[in-house]
Amino acid sequence: MHIKRMCADFGNSLSQFMIDGMYFESPSTMVELSSDDVQKVFAEAGEKDSLLDNLCIKVKRDQQERFFKIGKFAKHDTLSNDHILTLHDKTESDTVYLNFLGALAYYHAFTVEAERDSEHEVTVDYFKTLLPIWLLKQGEFAPMLQKMANRFLGQHEVTLLTPSFERTLNITVKKAKCRIEGESARLPLKYNLQLEQLEESKRFENVTVVIVDLGGQTDDLTKCQPGLKRPASSKDFESFTDESYLQTLEDLRKNKLLKYFTSLRELEDFITAHAPTREYILVDPVSGKKTDLTEPIETAIKKFLRIIIKKSMHAFHFESNETVVFVWIGGVSQLHQDYIKEILVELVGPEITRNNHYFPPNARFLNLYALEIVAKQETLIEQGA
Repeated sequence: MHIKRMCADFGNSLSQFMIDGMYFESPSTMVELSSDDVQKVFAEAGEKDSLLDNLCIKVKRDQQERFFKIGKFAKHDTLSNDHILTLHDKTESDTVYLNFLGALAYYHAFTVEAERDSEHEVTVDYFKTLLPIWLLKQGEFAPMLQKMANRFLGQHEVTLLTPSFERTLNITVKKAKCRIEGESARLPLKYNLQLEQLEESKRFENVTVVIVDLGGQTDDLTKCQPGLKRPASSKDFESFTDESYLQTLEDLRKNKLLKYFTSLRELEDFITAHAPTREYILVDPVSGKKTDLTEPIETAIKKFLRIIIKKSMHAFHFESNETVVFVWIGGVSQLHQDYIKEILVELVGPEITRNNHYFPPNARFLNLYALEIVAKQETLIEQGA
């Protein structure tokens, strides 16, 4: 198999992938199994439409064969989500690397019919991924970005164990690059995936743009120069790690909702499913009894967002004659944009909210779209187009 472009955004809660234009996403989870356990986790052969939810792989680490459930298959295992409440280093994280292998195994099995236990060569011409601002600020940006890229260069091997799709992939990544989360989103604010300039981008030509990337564990901010040009210096990057969305949910679960949700993932899924209606009604699957959890959930989320909004608006110094537009991106921004707008109206009024705060419709995809845009642009340059 020959893959031209593979783009990956390894989020704390969710990983997003685009491989030669095919998009898919999966929870950023993994849990290790014993060889005996592998024989017990599957009841029967699988179907292609459920493959992404049933990924089980084998890798060789330190000359030993090790077995892992990946993504949704591991999501509700007790030990699979330890990383989501910590600031884990993606340049060294096993979760990141195993999800990378799992994504390639899934893509190959989804697109290539193969005999059971067959062996395949996979070449990735260009791999692109991201690092969060908080991690880059721990040292120098360029060496950290290179360290992350180097994780994926060269040779890799993974065996997919999911019944009906068993195969071994020998993977070669020829070129890898890493970009900055949040900052990269300025590109899909200017261009679509066909590399055409967006009409909406004209609103950013003569204003300073602050991109606020609200993720599950960190909140990254980038101050772009007018026209969505690169930040002027390292001072134009900021990250908040003391207040996080996932920690807010876990505190809420432990303090007020413990009898309703056994894990953070369970509560997160419930909120994500009900956020569009803003009615958080829990229905008992057996008795049908309904419990209205709207008040404690909305209170906790709004409290968190109010803090983040205030910190974001004061994160950078602006000149008195500057016009500043805040662009709200990331999964949390898209999920809870109605709450963010309501709080902004309270703080700065409806006119400033309308004119100086922008919520792109594809907010949670912008970091990944940025990688695809850059990969396409650089491929065209290399081809002399």
